[in-house]
Amino acid sequence: MPHPHQCTWQTSLAILALLTAGAAQADFLVQHSGTADPTTEGFGLLSDTRTDHQARGAADPKWRGEDSWWSASATAGASLGNYHYAPTGAQLSDMNTQGWKAEMRVLNNMVMDNFGPDNATDYGVGLALLTSILDFEIYIGTDSSDNVTLYKWTSGGLSQITIPTVNAYQRYHTYAMTAAPGASQATISIDGTVVGTVAGISGTYAPLFYFGSASSDGIFSVNYSQVALSTIPEPASLGLLALGSLCLLRRRRS
Repeated sequence: MPHPHQCTWQTSLAILALLTAGAAQADFLVQHSGTADPTTEGFGLLSDTRTDHQARGAADPKWRGEDSWWSASATAGASLGNYHYAPTGAQLSDMNTQGWKAEMRVLNNMVMDNFGPDNATDYGVGLALLTSILDFEIYIGTDSSDNVTLYKWTSGGLSQITIPTVNAYQRYHTYAMTAAPGASQATISIDGTVVGTVAGISGTYAPLFYFGSASSDGIFSVNYSQVALSTIPEPASLGLLALGSLCLLRRRRS
């Protein structure tokens, strides 16, 4: 008979199977992947009525190092609408108790020489999450040297964030906002490296997660490889996952 505190194969595998299945079902609230039209993945499309607005799939799935992506582009003077998703009440509760992460992997071909706090009508590639009481928004553009420029939305308007040099020319990068449970501030990262923070702007909002781009003075094209809104696994679950792994390791060595 096994000792009451002894790990068994059955117990270890049961813990790992249960936690793995739970994480697979609960982590991602909504996501876009590859060439799929986001409107078929649970997103709505906020678009204007101009005829020069278009969204299209990739013509060459191996272009610029990515397997696939969804491409959105427009000509000068166009305004491309944002893809959006409204989290449910249950999802908002999970985000508040577990924390959340909003991220997108994009190739940005948009040069925004005038993008900044002095030009409120000129936007780069946006990633935003509105809870019922907080608004988190960041925008990505490129300068004349094809380096990434990063801005956050504040109560006073757009504010540029000083970041290390990140070249955007023909390169995909992953931009993310991550918030701890109940936090009113999120960290901002590029390719996993934290480069700043953004404070949620207090207010009363209709909950919304969105990504997209708009320009008032130039031609632009943006390729979206991956976009996701997810909750962060609870520390207790991570502890049980580690325990299950440790049990398996001990059994293997014994």
